[in-house]
Amino acid sequence: MEDTSTEQNTLIILNIYQQLLQNPSILAQGQKYLEDSLQNINNFASISAKIFVSNNQDQQTRIYIGALLKNLLKENWENNQYLAKQKKDIREIFLNGIIMNVGSLRIVEMIALIITEIILYDGVELWANPLKEIIQWISNEEMKVVDTGLELFCTIFSKVNQKYNSEKLLPEKFSFTLIIPELMPSLFHIFARPEVKINIKIYIYIYIQYIQYIYIYINIYIYISIQLTEKQREKLMVLLYLTVSQFAYADDVNNQLVSQCFDDTYEAWMNLFISALKTNPKTHINMKRYILKILTVIYRDFTYYSRKSIAQRLQPIWKFFNSILPLYIWTNVYGVPLNQLDDNLQPLKDPLEFQKDPKQQYGQQKNNEGENLEMRFLEEEDEYLNEIEGLTINCIELVSTLVTKDTLYMLIKLAVFPIINALSHFILLTKDQERQWVYEPNQFVSDDEDEQNMRSIRNLALQLIFQLIDKFGDITIQALMIVAEKFMMNFDEAHSTQIIKSQFEKMGTKEIKLNDFNNEKLMEFVKTSNFDCGLDEHAWKKKEIGLLLLGNFSDDIIDFQYKHSSSFNINTLIKNLIVDIDNQNTISILVAKSIWCVSRFSEIIASKNNELFLPLFKVCTERISSRNEFPVRLTATKAIGMFAHKINTYKQQLVIDKNQLLQYGVGNANILYDIFDILNNVNEETIHIVLDTLVYLNKLSPVYAPEIANIGSRKILQVFTLQHADVLVSKITLELITQLAENAQSFMIIFSSISPFILDSFQLFQNHILVNSDLSQIRQYDITLMASIFDVTSIFVKNCIDNKAKESLITLLPPLMNLMAVNEESVLQQHASICLKNFLKVADQFILKNGLIQDVMKVIMKLLQVSQNSQLESASTYAGNLCMIAFNNLLGGSADPEILRQIVYKVFRSKLATTVQGLVLVWARMINNNPIESVNFLCSFSIENRLGLKALIDKWLLQQPVFRGKYTKNTTFLALSKLFLLKDKRIENLIAIAYNPSHQNIGNDVSAPFKILSTLIRGLDNEMAPLRKDQENNKKEEENLQVENDDDDDVYNGENMEFKDGNEEKIEVDLNVIQDEEEADIEKRFAIGDKKGGGLGEFEIGSTNYMTDGFAFGYDDGEECDETTEEDLLYLNDPVISYNTADLLKNIFNELSKSDPKYFAECLKNLLKEDIALLQKYVIIKNIDTLLQNQS
Repeated sequence: MEDTSTEQNTLIILNIYQQLLQNPSILAQGQKYLEDSLQNINNFASISAKIFVSNNQDQQTRIYIGALLKNLLKENWENNQYLAKQKKDIREIFLNGIIMNVGSLRIVEMIALIITEIILYDGVELWANPLKEIIQWISNEEMKVVDTGLELFCTIFSKVNQKYNSEKLLPEKFSFTLIIPELMPSLFHIFARPEVKINIKIYIYIYIQYIQYIYIYINIYIYISIQLTEKQREKLMVLLYLTVSQFAYADDVNNQLVSQCFDDTYEAWMNLFISALKTNPKTHINMKRYILKILTVIYRDFTYYSRKSIAQRLQPIWKFFNSILPLYIWTNVYGVPLNQLDDNLQPLKDPLEFQKDPKQQYGQQKNNEGENLEMRFLEEEDEYLNEIEGLTINCIELVSTLVTKDTLYMLIKLAVFPIINALSHFILLTKDQERQWVYEPNQFVSDDEDEQNMRSIRNLALQLIFQLIDKFGDITIQALMIVAEKFMMNFDEAHSTQIIKSQFEKMGTKEIKLNDFNNEKLMEFVKTSNFDCGLDEHAWKKKEIGLLLLGNFSDDIIDFQYKHSSSFNINTLIKNLIVDIDNQNTISILVAKSIWCVSRFSEIIASKNNELFLPLFKVCTERISSRNEFPVRLTATKAIGMFAHKINTYKQQLVIDKNQLLQYGVGNANILYDIFDILNNVNEETIHIVLDTLVYLNKLSPVYAPEIANIGSRKILQVFTLQHADVLVSKITLELITQLAENAQSFMIIFSSISPFILDSFQLFQNHILVNSDLSQIRQYDITLMASIFDVTSIFVKNCIDNKAKESLITLLPPLMNLMAVNEESVLQQHASICLKNFLKVADQFILKNGLIQDVMKVIMKLLQVSQNSQLESASTYAGNLCMIAFNNLLGGSADPEILRQIVYKVFRSKLATTVQGLVLVWARMINNNPIESVNFLCSFSIENRLGLKALIDKWLLQQPVFRGKYTKNTTFLALSKLFLLKDKRIENLIAIAYNPSHQNIGNDVSAPFKILSTLIRGLDNEMAPLRKDQENNKKEEENLQVENDDDDDVYNGENMEFKDGNEEKIEVDLNVIQDEEEADIEKRFAIGDKKGGGLGEFEIGSTNYMTDGFAFGYDDGEECDETTEEDLLYLNDPVISYNTADLLKNIFNELSKSDPKYFAECLKNLLKEDIALLQKYVIIKNIDTLLQNQS
């Protein structure tokens, strides 16, 4: 009966899977469908496993079933009660399934994927013995079994490695080190065996309707010589790479584990690797690639274990590195097929015969034969064009690992020249790059721009040279300059070999502890690091590399020139490059590279020969015409922007009149036609280059703006609408539109082109709101575009001087406020707030005349609402700015009481410093104008059982350290000082959170004046940081120059360093100025905080979410606030904005010491030691010893 029931369940389960596979709607809910079946059908999972591993269904159906089953087991293996009793059977079914499916690699792969998910829950210990049995089985079996085993373990190890990367699973917490000591020798045996004993099993299966398998087999043993196929060798190497990576974490941490895994086979493997690398470079290319990857792991991650053998392996690796040079250059640089190279790696016929139609060949070189093991098991994208490029990349990565090893320091030091020489040949321009130059010029320039982020041979080679510079300094720079000169001048190898030989003789090889290494061998490496051929294009390709090296390492070369005398003359180089750029016979690729190279030396030109910027500007403007190839035009366009910036910067030093500037093309607007033609042909990767140049030209001369508007307004609008989501492009485009709007001659031109689009966009949004006020249905793309439209509208509003244009813009004000009244999208609300704020500055009379004041106030109240979703808080970033402008322009400087109360509540509930800063500014200006009335009002209402004054002061003092912007800090610091100077009992009795500026969440609550004073002291110290830094740098320079009597001029002395500011007289405060009887009276004035260290605990209950870290003063903390807040304070023209912040704070302390020294002294006595120490840098505090003793 039980068998009958199981048979019925099998049929039912098979039917379930068939329904899933045949019905997409059911398949979409497949996981839930299977989980219900798991709960309702006995042994659902184990029977599903049997169906999957059996051969009764076609392979594709079984794979689909396996995939569904894998996800079911993954989600339910750990905790599902219905699965618990089936686990043992399921494990056995899958293990038997491996044997049953020998040679069916797709099925084996799926079994391995399922087993991996189970092992991740079970742990390796439970599976160790079965996996060891499989290892023994595959090591003595026929090739199909070997294939099966390689597939199994490659898949398992690969998926575990993915877990390491994607889920941050640590190898030391989960790895297969229990089976690796068995696996390593087994793999070596399989790879190297000359003769094997094959156990042929003849299986006789007896099965009963999917339920149970019984098999009988007969063993037949024969000895036969079987060689692995090339693909099997490659797959075995991939598995070895994955295996070695599994226990790399243990090096010098658990050396016993490393020894267990490595000792038996390490030397054998290493000898095998080196032997493989010594074979003809044409052969076994992919296998060698995986060997190089394994060696990289060993020498990178097994530093301790491999330390004794690394030196003896270097020479063969180095020989291999040089030996693949002709292989790479002939195939990738000159397009000779691999099968057309002889055993000496020379072409069998003229290389020019292999250069077919480049358009047909472009992008077709990638070798796609066979399976891609890297994509399957190593998760590496096949970015290289063919296996030879991949081989070169892997070899450079290995050499990069070796050059950093301290044990090889002296040997690598001698090898710097041949390494750089070989690397420089490896980065010769390939045929594919030449084709890209012609057919994808934007991509060519983009790749050149973004080379640092690409895994290319050029990038790896340049990174390796940077490593050598870091390690060996000037020796590397000197070798680099020799190689660059050799390539630039197309010298033969003999010219530079003699120079290198003499340098080697000076350095000597005696310190190298290798008996078989000498000068002769070293020179042999020098010779084999070179490649020469008789092809005409070889000369210009070498020159391109010379330019590439000089440009990339320009800073290091300049530094070397400052320190040493050298025949290399940068000034001569630049003048020669100008001639080459100007020469119409120069190959176009060299023109572009020369322009790029000379731009890399812009800083040295600026410091020594800034007059060269003018001829450079001129030759580049001549290279943007359509008679030049597009990459040349685009490269020249970028250089024009850079040189325009430099000419503008050094215009005063150049001392040249307008006519002379015109001779060099400066102010010639005709170049704009070519630049906009280039703009029409760029793509999203390179468009920023052209826009940047237009911006720099506008800064150089006002002549360009009207012509840019005339020629390119429509194109600028097109770029704005299509590229608004690209942060970089959008930023540059808005800057360009701003420049054109600020120019009186170009304003109406650009406005006429863009304003119809703005008006239509506002109308579309207005129509949408009339029909449906819910903006959540609008596409994010459209919201981003509308935000950018608000920005452009703001630009026009700020710069509009034409009455008709102003009238046209003002009609946008009502729909703008309607949108803001219903909008809940934070970014859109921020941009809309800035736009409305700018309208309030220019359209105040329109608002007053049309009775729109209440509409404005409603929008402000909308922004001040406290949302339950704290993520929406950023919508209120500019609410404070709006309040300040509205109060000033619409209410005659008065304030709306309801809005003032709501501001305090919003401050209390806000967590973002940017939001708090803008809102606090409203109250800071109120306090500066009328402190007593402000305090009266703040004490007239409560916020969640807190006095309004406390709610404001607590959050203000907490976030004051992260307020940004000179005008913002001036306004808020002055307001705090006025609160302090009031000596108002309500403030003195106010308990502030003792969240001290070092921001440990500890400390007693204190009287508000003490916290205010502490904040002012730390604010002063922070503002003096730049000047202190300058003085410290000056002092270091004086010490370096060994200036006499420098002890008299020290500006620092120990930890409590005294600050010197010229001849400024320091403020004095005497702590004994208070008599005993006065001290008791003063002490009674201040509230005493709770003695328990509560910090922010209770206060945070009232806050949406409080960031309790990072509110310390710090000169380098973050960036200055955005310009809009500073711009608004400048517009409001408060007197405080004219002060230097540090001077303002020093004046505040001066006022404190003079107006009421006793009050000041008593407050100081209640501060922390840290505050007193900071204040001592700027204020002379008398009788401080007594205070410090009392605090101790």
